[in-house]
Parts: sequence; C-alpha cells; structure tokens
Amino acid sequence: MNKKRLLSIAFWMGILVISVLYTFWSDMSQQKQRENFKKDVISYLEYNGFYEEADIEDVVVLNLYEQIDMEDIEEYQAFVLFEDEAKKINIYSYKKDSKELIQININKQVIKPLEQLE
Repeated sequence: MNKKRLLSIAFWMGILVISVLYTFWSDMSQQKQRENFKKDVISYLEYNGFYEEADIEDVVVLNLYEQIDMEDIEEYQAFVLFEDEAKKINIYSYKKDSKELIQININKQVIKPLEQLE
C-alpha cells in the first residue's frame, strides 16, 4: 500500500470515529436534558404544594413537540399522573425561549394524532 492510500484510510476512519462519538454524545445530552426537565417539573410541583412520594404517581418526559399544535412550548413535555387523579394526566412544558414551566391544557384540537391512535 502506498502512503496516499494509508492517509486516505486513516482520514475516513477518523471521520467514522468522530461521527460515532458525536452520535453517542448527542444521545447522552438529550437523555440528560430529559432528566433535568423531569427534576425541574418535580421541583415545580413540590414548590406548589405537592409531595413526590405522596402525591405524584409518575412523571414521564416525552418529545411530542411536532404532534402538539402549540408554537409557544419547548421540545419536551412532562406527563404527570397524580395519585388521587388516576384518570387525569397533567402536562407541563417550558414556555418557548424561557425556563418558565407552564401547564398545557389539552383538548382534542391540540394533540392531532390521538384520534388516529384510538
């Protein structure tokens, strides 16, 4: 093998390694964002009088930004199920371009694909 071919192989291997590392880092970063958002929502709820152990059954963070027909919210939404409200799910998100948590009022017009799932 000549020197030019070895340099070419090394270059493309470097590009491949960088791509794999970037993808891994990006996935870890998104997971960290979801975890931090979940902690923010729980802190917000505790500040407003709820207790994680007694009142909150579950908090699930999803990215339904494209399915929710609202332009004033950020990428992730937290779906909160309270112990005493088994059939009601409260949804929270950051207000667009801020760190202000808001509760999203859901109706059939807001989430488009729910009717398709039924």
